Amino acid sequence: MIFNCGICDFRNTSVSDYVKHCRTHRNSNKAIFPCGFPDCGRSFSSYNSFNVHLSRFHHEGRKLTFNRNISVQLKCSWEFCGKECESIKGLVAHLKCHLQEGLEVTCPYSGCAKTFKVISSFTSHLSRCHKQCDVTHIDQSYIRETTEYAPAGSDNGSSVDSEVPTVQHEGESDPGSAQDNFTENMALFFLGLQAKYLVPASTVSDIASEMRLLQDMQHEFTMDWFSRGLQEYGVQAEALQNLGKRVYEQSPMQRTLHASSGTLTTHHKRLQFYRREFNLVEPVQITLGHDDKGKARHFHYVPILESLRAFLKNESVQLQILNPVHADESMLCDIRDGSVSKSSELFASDPHALQIMLFQDAFEVANPLGSARLKHKVLAVYYTLGNVYAHHRSTVDSIQLVLLCLEKDCKFFGPERVFDVLLSDLCDLESKGICVEGKTFRGSIACVIGDNLGSHYLGGFTENFSCAEYFCRYCHIKKGDFQKNPLSTATERTPASYSESLLELENNPDILMHKGIKSNSVLNKLTHFHVCAPGLPPCLAHDLFEGIVDYDLAMYLHFLVKSRKWFSYDVLNRRIVTFRGESQNKANVLHNNGTKLGGHAAQNWWLLRFLPVLLHDKIRDPKEEVWQLVLLLKQVVELVCAPTLSQSQAAYMKVLIEEYIETRHVLFPLKKLRPKHHYLLHYSDLTLKFGPLIRIWTMRFESKHSYFKRCIRASKNFRNITKSLSERHQLLQAYQSMGNVFSPEFIMSDCTRFYPELYDSQVKDALKVFDVSPSNAVVTDKITVRGTCYANDMLVILSCEGGELTLGLIACIVVKQQKTVLLLLRQKRASLDPDLGVFEVESEGGTFICQRLDGLLDYTPLRHYHRGGRLLVTLKHSPPWNL
Repeated sequence: MIFNCGICDFRNTSVSDYVKHCRTHRNSNKAIFPCGFPDCGRSFSSYNSFNVHLSRFHHEGRKLTFNRNISVQLKCSWEFCGKECESIKGLVAHLKCHLQEGLEVTCPYSGCAKTFKVISSFTSHLSRCHKQCDVTHIDQSYIRETTEYAPAGSDNGSSVDSEVPTVQHEGESDPGSAQDNFTENMALFFLGLQAKYLVPASTVSDIASEMRLLQDMQHEFTMDWFSRGLQEYGVQAEALQNLGKRVYEQSPMQRTLHASSGTLTTHHKRLQFYRREFNLVEPVQITLGHDDKGKARHFHYVPILESLRAFLKNESVQLQILNPVHADESMLCDIRDGSVSKSSELFASDPHALQIMLFQDAFEVANPLGSARLKHKVLAVYYTLGNVYAHHRSTVDSIQLVLLCLEKDCKFFGPERVFDVLLSDLCDLESKGICVEGKTFRGSIACVIGDNLGSHYLGGFTENFSCAEYFCRYCHIKKGDFQKNPLSTATERTPASYSESLLELENNPDILMHKGIKSNSVLNKLTHFHVCAPGLPPCLAHDLFEGIVDYDLAMYLHFLVKSRKWFSYDVLNRRIVTFRGESQNKANVLHNNGTKLGGHAAQNWWLLRFLPVLLHDKIRDPKEEVWQLVLLLKQVVELVCAPTLSQSQAAYMKVLIEEYIETRHVLFPLKKLRPKHHYLLHYSDLTLKFGPLIRIWTMRFESKHSYFKRCIRASKNFRNITKSLSERHQLLQAYQSMGNVFSPEFIMSDCTRFYPELYDSQVKDALKVFDVSPSNAVVTDKITVRGTCYANDMLVILSCEGGELTLGLIACIVVKQQKTVLLLLRQKRASLDPDLGVFEVESEGGTFICQRLDGLLDYTPLRHYHRGGRLLVTLKHSPPWNL
């Protein structure tokens, strides 16, 4: 029985050693502690829960121990030395002697070529990188003999597991390694307090001081108790005092938190430790100059090359970069499937080149309605890598900070001054690349994400959407032409046309703008990126949900309430409030003015999706043109938001969008179309260029703003906020780098051993092909896979043909060998109801099938709703299909 750590490469046959090892990860970021016993697939996010579970459910199993019969002969690699050692501990001690002589020593573990000249660096490296390595990890040139293992009480001395031997590492008995382990855990605890829980640095210092004083009191109590108890045995008080003094001085707590010599006593010492031991990339202050009031201004920049190096040091990040997911030629799954990425000279020639997805946005850290409005508004620039798998890229922790600058400073000094240092580093990344652990990675910007205002500002386009003649950054459409013919489009903007406009501006200094272009973008300094390549994709959250859906759907509802009188706002609001199901982003209460919905993007999306379910019995005339326009908008949104779609669907999207724009213009001629309606006309072509637009929307990036707002609320310090916010964020990134950067592939709730014989013959036949048994599988009611939750009684899409869906109702979830997720499904057919735009599921029972989770047509599970004696399902997005 082998116990595998969920964070590092530790493997052991001893339960007690496994528990002790997991204790060292209790402060690590996103630590997951697997139970380890083969008949229990549970995992825990806290060490305490893990420990309690083992004590409660595997009490007898914890008593199992294994003896180690170690017989090892190692030899120093120096030709002039050749000293033989009997253990890893002896070899390491011998190599330290060479370091004391001033020689350079190479790490003895295979696959690690790092060299050292300082003993402390060598010791720290072994503790951090090879803490749980054994003799099998030593380079073969050192090994003379192998190791044998036997379980406790065994007389034959046979090997327990010849493939995976377990050797006691020197750190398990070396006091120096134990001290390093204690110090690292204490540092992670302090770093988590300051960066994750936003405890002030001064408070962390007070906590450290109080912990040391409490340890002193505990030591005094212990020694007093011992002195009284050992008097019966004739132990001299002086000897006991000397022993107590030595124990006190050598205790890990005292050596770590001593008032004068402790390594983590003060904030300055802790920062030094973070720089030395953790992947801390500190922000740099960049001077801009003096503003119109003569005050020196600056912003803070996190060097992107150093940030990338720190990010790429994570093994899981490199694994995703070096093993990209390749989609079918006819399918669009991610940004690398779009024509922009495929046509890039850099990305096409080097499949492992870093595709940087840059995001820029300004946000308020103070009350946006108070007296400090705009005073502390911050321009934030983040990035993530398009090479990272999409389900990992959507997590906030994978988004890295680039720079923070007050928006008023950026407008006063211009984007050239603010982005100059970033562009200089990116030019080096394009030409030279960065070296990480012997591998060289080149890269460039794949796209710059943001709202329309920010994208036009950074791209050099006009920011006046209501009055400017040329308002589109994708084509040369004129405002008057769009109002006359909403379906009209103009010639596409290209780098060549962009350069022609810049030449006109240079030759005619009197004009401020030419065809919507005001100045050259600072981003065009890059060799492999141009804003008209295109490089500024749309954001469907702002264009669609906070734009078209927000205004148009409110107008349609107002028409159905006031003109058709099918229902009232009170009825609709009451049904929204009492709706049970997917209520995480439930819509706001609607107002009767009909101007806008007023919710944020996810709430407006929720309302459009569930509106047919809410009003299933209030639609008196399904052929009503306005109601059909609502359903058409819903269908457009389902296609636009699809995470995977075919090129046929992209073409069909164009047809639906044009139909929607034209119908909306005919039915409501007095309500002028907005520029966002025109941007929607480009969505089909932009999907072919950037891949599914849901992969590049701004909502996940904007979630990063909440951390900085929390920091301000906790500190209540508005003096040099870009410095304090960037420093606190980089401490958080250092904390996260010491654990799992990404969440595990799947997390299970309660589970039990799976017994197929307890189920009927249909279930047994469905599971027969997968060879599941109580020894290799567990069953659970709920599981989270790649951030998506699956539970019993939910529906998944199996196939899509001719407007009908084949669905699977989840009966139970089986996990085989803790890595393969199987869904036991009851097949059901669902047909589209054209009057409501939802699918009606057959109520009769279907046959049982077993389906691997990764073999589903669409990964999004759905819930069904009983309305009017029918079982209704509304899609979140359109499943992939081909014409």
